[in-house]
Amino acid sequence: MTIRGDVAGGARAIAARWVRAIADLPRGIWVAAAALAALLIVIIATGGLAQATAEPRRVDVGDEVRTGQLSVTVLDAEFTREVEAEYLDADDGEVLLVMTIAMENLTDRPIGVGSTADRIDTNLVNHDRPLLDLADVEATDSAYVWRADGSAGQVYLQPGVPSDITIAWPVPEATITDATVSLDVHEASISTGAVVLSSRVVTWRADDVAARIVVPVRETS
Repeated sequence: MTIRGDVAGGARAIAARWVRAIADLPRGIWVAAAALAALLIVIIATGGLAQATAEPRRVDVGDEVRTGQLSVTVLDAEFTREVEAEYLDADDGEVLLVMTIAMENLTDRPIGVGSTADRIDTNLVNHDRPLLDLADVEATDSAYVWRADGSAGQVYLQPGVPSDITIAWPVPEATITDATVSLDVHEASISTGAVVLSSRVVTWRADDVAARIVVPVRETS
């Protein structure tokens, strides 16, 4: 049979021994512990333990960015009200940001820019998290994509064949007050379908930023 009073008395005796042991610690240990506690409080208050956010690697126009799937080199960019050859016009309050990009497909299957090819959805543009993402301005509508040489039809990139691609984003007219824009090029996280009918469908999703391309933009009429 357990006597409740005896258990309580034993617990008090153990607690008393711990208190005496702590009290007998050298004064230097107490001082060091207090100093460490104060330092931790300062570090936490200033955000020193917060996870650091790495700045994207910055590159210039004409510099190549290579990911596991693509080679991307911005050639030039301009603000314009219309692209006559493509029958594009900016709406009221908008301007077109037109960027020409040299791209090469580094995979072993054809891919589309702004479209799906060979059951691969690259999400390079026109996605809530595109792999080619304007960093400092938000497009007001979908981007329009065509080949820089004026070739008609959907834009597809064959493996290992460099192509010059033009992308036009409609952006707020106030954007033209900026002399530069930035384009984030993301690595792709690749997944395949999980059911029978879609098991061969491949989807690219934006992962870490491989580089941020800083692009001077000229204005044309």
